[in-house]
Amino acid sequence: MCEPGLNCTPVNVLTDLKIDSSYMAFNANGSFVYVEKRTLLNINLETSSCSAFKYNTSVVEEDPSNAFWAYDKASKRLILTDNTADDNGASFESYQLEIDGKKFVITFENGDKEEYTKK
Repeated sequence: MCEPGLNCTPVNVLTDLKIDSSYMAFNANGSFVYVEKRTLLNINLETSSCSAFKYNTSVVEEDPSNAFWAYDKASKRLILTDNTADDNGASFESYQLEIDGKKFVITFENGDKEEYTKK
């Protein structure tokens, strides 16, 4: 892909994933649904050059992730468990959660944050 005479620095440009939209619902019965619509970008090796990458795109609608949720108001922790029954058992995730009106912010163990707004 690098044209003769050019000093091309290798980077991971073969694929990219962009999240176009996401939807989540916390239902009163403790169930939880999360769906993402993504665009998958795959490099087109025929039409790309070292200085101008061209991608083929495809839109992917993720299957809904079904889980169960609970919120511990005292510790401000959101607890999610998946809805799978396999040999490994169910998985549990716990996140710090700040709620402010129609907005909430999840803080992950590594300190990263994601903000969501109720529509």
